[in-house]
Amino acid sequence: MIEIPGPRTRPADCLRRRSVVRVSADLAAAFAPGDQLLVVDGELLHIRRPGPGCERRSHSGRFDAFAAMGAVSDDSISHFFDHFAASLADDDTFAPIAAANEADSVRARQRGRSTTRLELTASMRRDMIAGLRAWRDLSSVRDSVIERVDHDGWSLEQRVSGLGPIGFVFEGRPNVFADACGVLRGGNTVVFRIGSDALQTALAIVKHALDPALEAAGLPPGSASLVASEAHAAGWAMCNDRRLALAVARGSGRAVAQLGTIARQAGVPVSVHGTGGAWLVASKAANGDRLEAVVAASLDRKVCNTLNTCCVTSDAAAALVPRVLAGLGAAARSRGVNPKIHVTDSARPFVPAGWFEDIVAIRRASGDQQEPIAEPIEASELGREWEWEGRQKSRSLLSTPFRMPFCGSMRSRAICGLAHLRGQRRARPVLARPRRAVRW
Repeated sequence: MIEIPGPRTRPADCLRRRSVVRVSADLAAAFAPGDQLLVVDGELLHIRRPGPGCERRSHSGRFDAFAAMGAVSDDSISHFFDHFAASLADDDTFAPIAAANEADSVRARQRGRSTTRLELTASMRRDMIAGLRAWRDLSSVRDSVIERVDHDGWSLEQRVSGLGPIGFVFEGRPNVFADACGVLRGGNTVVFRIGSDALQTALAIVKHALDPALEAAGLPPGSASLVASEAHAAGWAMCNDRRLALAVARGSGRAVAQLGTIARQAGVPVSVHGTGGAWLVASKAANGDRLEAVVAASLDRKVCNTLNTCCVTSDAAAALVPRVLAGLGAAARSRGVNPKIHVTDSARPFVPAGWFEDIVAIRRASGDQQEPIAEPIEASELGREWEWEGRQKSRSLLSTPFRMPFCGSMRSRAICGLAHLRGQRRARPVLARPRRAVRW
């Protein structure tokens, strides 16, 4: 066995701190010249040397593209977004993208994987088109003056400029293409790495919509590019590339945390998406009608800002918890699914007793399951992110966690756990936040 000290560890301290990482014989045998070995939280990650294929071209091209973006006009960038949106809106162009997505969804279901984020539905398609057109219409701030200081005979200006190449790693939502391409509006470039479940969908979007839009607008090749690899090591290598101006890891769980650690160790600024989903907090100052409507609207699909945890203060629980449950029920009916809620002990008095006894069909990624509508849950699980399946025409589970002071965590399963928030005198309801475009 080969022993390698962990990062920032002096050899003399290795044994005392137990920070020695051991390379297995199999890994040592697989390691080849040009490969990389990363130590992340005591785990060894093997990154193979890039071959002559698309992965290498994707990595080198995006840096050359950023250097050329300074000569690209704002009108050309607007034309890119317009052409990209028009391609997605054209049924003939979109047909092979839809076919690839259906094939990805079938393969994912066969593997017992969730397809909630993966399916490129009609509403997701509309949102992608609308998002791209919003970027098209957004006024450019490139080279605008932020601040100016005048002196005798000279002046100093602070101006807006592109940040650089930005890397996005995301799991399986095709609409992230439209979101991430927005960084081009500020003169940046972008490279994507998508999870294996959605790779064929992503390749189809690149072939039939993204690349033609780049070419039609005259943007540099590689301004927006996809790392066409299913290997996790492709994401590791991207986040470990110090030429990145920013790494963005979207998703949840250990894999995203690992990517964040890799980027930080390489000195790359990183934005990682945490777990838990959106939280909603309501006090007695909240309007019941609005609260019910917000709950119902926030559970239209399972994405990163889907309502996951709803919180109601104890002095408002009797009045507002029924409105939260009504919103959950409305969302379930609109999707043609059964609600599912998890309840803390303190919340149980506010949830109908029959909900803990009624058994309904819940569609999981692994298939239909028979479960009660409501189940107890510990308060320590309040921040857990819940996964849920279900389309409008399917009988599946709608998950919405609620706990008392907190009305619950609403992401993949429906959890109605209500938990009483004590000691908060001026709690204000957090019901909605408008979405806004972010410029890098």
